[in-house]
This record gives sequence, C-alpha cells and structure tokens, in this order.
Amino acid sequence: MNSLAVNEYHPEDNKAEKLTLYHETLIQLHRHPVLYQSDLQKIYQLICLTTSQTLSVNRVSIWSLNRQNRSLVRRFLYEKDGMTDEIVELFQKDYPAYFSAFQSKPFIQANDACNDPDTFEFSETYLKPLAIYSMLDCPILIDRTIIGVICCEHQYNYRHWQPEDALFVQSIANLLAIVHQNLRIVQLLKQIRNQNHQALEKSREIERLNEKLFAVNQQLTQANEHLEEAVRQRTMELEKQNLQLTEYAFINSHLLRAPLARVLGLLQLIQLEALPVRDKQLVDALFTSAHELDTVVRNISEMLYSGNPISRDDVKQMIERNMPSEK
Repeated sequence: MNSLAVNEYHPEDNKAEKLTLYHETLIQLHRHPVLYQSDLQKIYQLICLTTSQTLSVNRVSIWSLNRQNRSLVRRFLYEKDGMTDEIVELFQKDYPAYFSAFQSKPFIQANDACNDPDTFEFSETYLKPLAIYSMLDCPILIDRTIIGVICCEHQYNYRHWQPEDALFVQSIANLLAIVHQNLRIVQLLKQIRNQNHQALEKSREIERLNEKLFAVNQQLTQANEHLEEAVRQRTMELEKQNLQLTEYAFINSHLLRAPLARVLGLLQLIQLEALPVRDKQLVDALFTSAHELDTVVRNISEMLYSGNPISRDDVKQMIERNMPSEK
C-alpha cells in the first residue's frame, strides 16, 4: 500500500513547518478511503506507514491490550525494510514499569530508551539487539479505557522528541480509537441487521403458521357444517321413524287390539256354554293364547307411546315372558 503524499520530517525542520506537516497529514489520513473500510490490517498498514514517514522513524507498531490488562499483543509492525503482522505478546509481569507508565501517562517520551525509567526493561532483549535508541509511545483510549498502544521507535541515534511530536502521535492514537469505534459500530449494525433479518424470518414463519392454522380452522368449520347437516338429516330420519312408530302404535292399539278383544269376548261366551270336554279344552287353550297375544300387543303399544327404544330382543323377551312355549 502506498502512503499519503507527505514529506518526510528531518530534524533540521523548524517547528512551524513540522506543525504544518503534521496538520496536513492528519487531514489527509482522516479523509483516506481505507479508513472507511472494514479491513483492519490495511488501516494499520496505512497509519503505520504514514506515521513512519511523517515522524521520520524506522519502526511504528500497533498493539492491543487484553481485557485483563496483563499483556500487550502486537497487531501490526511497519519497518522501512518491510512490514509484518506477526503476533508478538508482551506480559505485564515481565515489564511492570512499562505497563504502569502507559496506563498512567498520556504518552511515553523516552529520548534514551535504554535508560529511561519507563522503557529500560526492554534494553537487553529488545532495544539493543534492534539498535533502538529512542521511543515515543501513546495509549489508545476509547471512553477513557485503554485498548492498546501505538509505538514509534527511532534507530541508530538518539531522538529528542518535541511536544509537537507527542501531540502528533496522540492524534494518531485518537484516530485509531475512532477507527475501532467505527468498526464496532459497523459490527453492531451487522448484528442489528442479522437480528432484524431473523426477526423478519420469524415473522414470516409465524405468518405461514397462521395461514396453515386458518386453513385448518376452515376445514374444521366445513367439517362442523357437514356434521351439523348430517345430524340434521339423521334427526329428520329419526323423527320420521318415530312418526312411523307412533302410527304403528296407533294401529296396534286401535285396529289390532279391537278384533282381538272381540275374539276374547266370544271365547268367554263360548266358555259359558255346555261343551264336550274336548271342545272345552280347545276353547280354553284358544282363550289363553288370545289373552297372551293381547298382553304382548298392549305392552308393545305402551312402549311405543312412551318413546322408549324397542329392539327385536325386547320383543322376543316380551313374547317369551307372556307367551311361553309349551314343553
């Protein structure tokens, strides 16, 4: 990635020229389209490269502070000899003075990094092997909470940092904070869109279920209507059968029993006559059978008039009870 079109700062430049350079660089950085993308590595690359060229330092790196504040993790390093996103982690237990410094100071301005009380812990393992003489570090804050550090390292000779240098690095740190806030907003917007999409899908699913439920209710309504019609038809059939049974009861009571009653009366008159023994036995047997038949007919009529259901078994039992067969 190409850096912004800025001139490199040289120590002999005067303060006014430096302030103008820093101001123009910050304006161009804020307007750069890469900052409005979601590729954090490209943003880091642009900021580190631009900061290196503007401050005229060989190394610029960006570090993130873990949530427990126990370690710093390097997310990106720019060197004039090349760039890397290799992960390096520094632990608070190994560099307590440095961790205390960036967590309590607005920036760390170490002109002699090997002997500065904030950075001397890196001397043997980091500063001397890489020929780093001076460091200018600034914490990155969001809502007064440190989320990381930007580190500027000057090699091969000492650098006496000026207030405007520290102010520029602080501005870069503020820009990084804005970048992270914007990325968080983008992530939140994505989450909201996903949640809205899920809510919309659930709403559509509920709508589909409601449609199915409506269809089932329609089927149930139709089934109920058919059932009501079937019940109405069955009721009409039963009423018709009851009417027929009532007519039969009337016929049974008036048309069948009347002749039977006359037969019984005639048999009673015949029984009063002097008949031979054989004839009398026949007349008595005939009278008994006629009387039993009259009892059965009368019981059937009573059951029909009362509205009680009557079956073939009922009639059979009634006949067996009132007209027992001779053994």
